[in-house]
Amino acid sequence: MSGPFSFEVIESLSKIEAIQTQWDQLLLQSTCYRPFLSASWFIQACKIFDHPPKVFLAKNSNEDVVGILPLALAAENSEGQKSYCFPEIHLADATDILVSKGQEKISAELLRFAIEDSPTSCVLFFRDIEKKSNLLRGAIQLGKSDFDFDYEIDVRLPVPWVDSSGGWEAYRDAKSTNFRKDVKRTFAKLERAGFTFSGTTTQQISPQDIVEQYLTLHLNSFSGSSHFQEPEVQNFCRTVFPSLIENGHLLVWTCKKEGKIVGIYLDAAGPEKRRMAYQLGYDPTFKDMGIGKALCLYAVQQACSQKIDVYSLGRTTNLMKERIQTDVASGFTFKAMGKKETL
Repeated sequence: MSGPFSFEVIESLSKIEAIQTQWDQLLLQSTCYRPFLSASWFIQACKIFDHPPKVFLAKNSNEDVVGILPLALAAENSEGQKSYCFPEIHLADATDILVSKGQEKISAELLRFAIEDSPTSCVLFFRDIEKKSNLLRGAIQLGKSDFDFDYEIDVRLPVPWVDSSGGWEAYRDAKSTNFRKDVKRTFAKLERAGFTFSGTTTQQISPQDIVEQYLTLHLNSFSGSSHFQEPEVQNFCRTVFPSLIENGHLLVWTCKKEGKIVGIYLDAAGPEKRRMAYQLGYDPTFKDMGIGKALCLYAVQQACSQKIDVYSLGRTTNLMKERIQTDVASGFTFKAMGKKETL
């Protein structure tokens, strides 16, 4: 990668679409979770939910895009203060600055540019960022002495995770006797009742059909408590998820009974040997059979067998995740005030 770097801000969706190929190439070189930081996710979130974009770019001397800080207008108060964050942040379980692995210096300089180029009336906000994220590493390099920013642990969003590096047997054997017995009973009961678990490919079922079945199952099992019941969110899923499934950014695990899909578990592909649980849906008729827990455990099994080191169980926790997790990490929030003085 050659230097020095130049920086610019893009506030036009057409200009963002023009760099979509470079964006997605950079994504594959990054340490970011693939679905949420993909160009299609960002572009469609801005379009469907009507968020004006504000994307900060770093380019090298060859005009190649080497850093992307993707934000969009979230709110503007009566005093004219504007807040920028990742669009529809509640749908994305991980946000960050896009740079190639090992290029935290670009993250720091891109963050510097974003703060210095934003008016003092602007707030730049990130949520669901990890301790080892490019953004936090860049902020640490930048330092707080000359900039008005802060980052802190978000106590509302613990991040339970599984150590899947040693394989399924090592993970299972490290758990309690009661846990091991419960896992064995759960799968044995489901097997006797004719349930099967597998990964699903686009050769078996079209990505569009997967998304439709996921939405139906999810809304049936979590009606009244899910963002996915909103028509705009469903439109977003139907627009974005098929391509993410097709290119492997979203992984699909299914539970079937008599050949019919009765449960779907979506994983977010991550950098190197990391993966994250994303969403779940199942036929509530079989809730008492433990189908939701079994799907989660099956996803953990797949992470173990595919040599994934860290399998995140997603943002927030619950009793099921507490039993499955190896440990809990911290999620962070980041907030910065712009520095540009305006007349």
